[in-house]
Amino acid sequence: MSELLTKISYSFSAFLSFISLTSLNDIALLIGIFLGVMTFIVTWFYKHKTYNLQVKTASLMAKSKQE
Repeated sequence: MSELLTKISYSFSAFLSFISLTSLNDIALLIGIFLGVMTFIVTWFYKHKTYNLQVKTASLMAKSKQE
């Protein structure tokens, strides 16, 4: 239990020291970069799913025309 509290205390201390070293502009920049990257990943994921669905639909339609 004591080790856990020590790790939590050190982690919180490191977090606070990081916050104190950065200005509000730096924090906003980091948040903006993070949100931009996450937007790219989410958009790519759903575009990829849409593409796979279109390919599957096209192949099913081609099979039904052959029959």
